[in-house]
Amino acid sequence: MSNTLVDKLMEQLNALSAQEKRLIASRLIEQAKDEEQAQVLDLPEEVRYRKREYLWMKEHEKEYAGQWVALEGDKLYGQGSTARQALTEAKKAGAKMPFIARIDSPDDLPFGGW
Repeated sequence: MSNTLVDKLMEQLNALSAQEKRLIASRLIEQAKDEEQAQVLDLPEEVRYRKREYLWMKEHEKEYAGQWVALEGDKLYGQGSTARQALTEAKKAGAKMPFIARIDSPDDLPFGGW
């Protein structure tokens, strides 16, 4: 959208009452949320839900317990003691959109929040 169009819209919006401006703002925010959600839904189902990654984690939980892993599908691209380390390895290995997760160790205490 050009700056000229934005400037014209702003001139028109300035003539509105505060209540009308709030209404327009809330509708624009909702529209932006809908567009963001549509972008997520446009992704293939296997990327949206990461089913293959969760299955891989379940199958390899003993091998990588306590480690961070970077996965795409059922392929391990990186691992490490930190998420950053796993992501760095994944990028070097050519991962495009890696799924980063920590595989819990059976010795870990359950986390109850702060």
